[in-house]
Amino acid sequence: MALQNFDCELRPLASTDIKAVTELTVSCTGCERDVEEAMFTRAVTGTGSKGIHLVAIVRGQLIGWSRASLFEAPSDAPSNVAPNGWYLLGLAVHPEFRRRGVGAALTDARLGWISERSAMAWYFTDETNEASIRLHRSRGFRYVASNFWFPGTNFHRGSGTLFVRDNLSIDGRNT
Repeated sequence: MALQNFDCELRPLASTDIKAVTELTVSCTGCERDVEEAMFTRAVTGTGSKGIHLVAIVRGQLIGWSRASLFEAPSDAPSNVAPNGWYLLGLAVHPEFRRRGVGAALTDARLGWISERSAMAWYFTDETNEASIRLHRSRGFRYVASNFWFPGTNFHRGSGTLFVRDNLSIDGRNT
């Protein structure tokens, strides 16, 4: 796939990517290295959640990653729990490659993958993450709520905002 003056390969996460994707995530988000490495290892070994992790590669260098996962609320969830469904969760792009189409390509690939499973996709972010909100709105997402609960999620710069895109084509074509 050609993106703004460079070729980018999108593919599923492989075991050989774990170190690079962990380093990228830690550098972009400040998350804990051990926690992130364990998540990526579970994803590769198939012991993680139902879904897909994708990576973006340019000239052999991992420059981005993203994931989509099925969320099913636990039975003891609070009343403001986010709806069950397929979620776009996590997206990181190396700073040198931002605003060049990598995030959009990873998002479109995840939406295509979800569209083979459901007509609806969910996404949430911190309310101050304007770049992410713009990207997802440009892909047809609409605002749903601000006061919701999703396990393991803390919004550090503000409160979370929940969005949905409910017109995915079940036959694999994004509409």
